[in-house]
Amino acid sequence: MTVTGFIGKACMWPLRAIIRACVALGIHPNTLTLIGVLINVVAACALGVNRFLLAGVIMIVANIFDFIDGKVAQQTNTVSRFGAFWDSTLDRFSDIALFLGLIYLYATLRRPIPRGRSPITKVFTRAFFWTDERTTLPYDIMVIAILLFVWLTPPIWIGDPTAPSMGLWALLEP
Repeated sequence: MTVTGFIGKACMWPLRAIIRACVALGIHPNTLTLIGVLINVVAACALGVNRFLLAGVIMIVANIFDFIDGKVAQQTNTVSRFGAFWDSTLDRFSDIALFLGLIYLYATLRRPIPRGRSPITKVFTRAFFWTDERTTLPYDIMVIAILLFVWLTPPIWIGDPTAPSMGLWALLEP
């Protein structure tokens, strides 16, 4: 068994219990979909007030509902074209809500500024969330670093030792 296979089996154990509970309680899959969207709206609110960790946890909970709604529909024989349409449409509303939370955060010029953290954490957070404005030196340094990483990554690092050479590594081969 692979590591990812083990992780998948370990994560499916509680999800199967949740699915069984929803089936036993007779909760309709479309209701689960709606609950997931409403939870994502709460996550969007957390994003809007710069609470990224809380928003991430809330999004995981919302995605559990998004995952189990289809499984519950299969087990209760309530799979329908409307249910598929409902699920895919409300998934887009979830996406829109999360984007609106981020838009609100950045439209009020409130930046995720690390408070009371080490200099290394501040640099990582600044780079990870790209808080620098375009046409500034820090922004240009990040773009150059990313491009260099892409150009200089040896093919073996991406898992294919037989792949033809890519980027600047091709110049170093005999």
